[in-house]
Amino acid sequence: MKGKVLLSLPQPRAEQAEVYLMQSLGLSRRQGAAAWELRAAIDLAGLFAERGERDEAKHLLQSTLEDFAEGSETADIRAANVLLTTL
Repeated sequence: MKGKVLLSLPQPRAEQAEVYLMQSLGLSRRQGAAAWELRAAIDLAGLFAERGERDEAKHLLQSTLEDFAEGSETADIRAANVLLTTL
C-alpha cells in the first residue's frame, strides 16, 4: 500500500515505492498469499514498464500468474493479463 501511495504523489518517489513493493511481494510469497502477491506484482511490473524495463515486468507477471488455476478470472488476473499484452 505504501508503494502505491508513493507512486500516486504529485512528485512520485519511485525508488522508495519499489522498495515497499518488493517487500510486499516477498512477504506475500512467504505467507502464501497469492492474491496479494499478484497485486504487488502488478504494481511493481507497472513501475518497471514505466522505466522501460519491459522484459523484467513481463517475467514478473508471467511467473506470478503461473500459480493461478487455468480459467480463473478475478479483476487482478484480468489487469495482469491486460498489462502483459501491453508489454
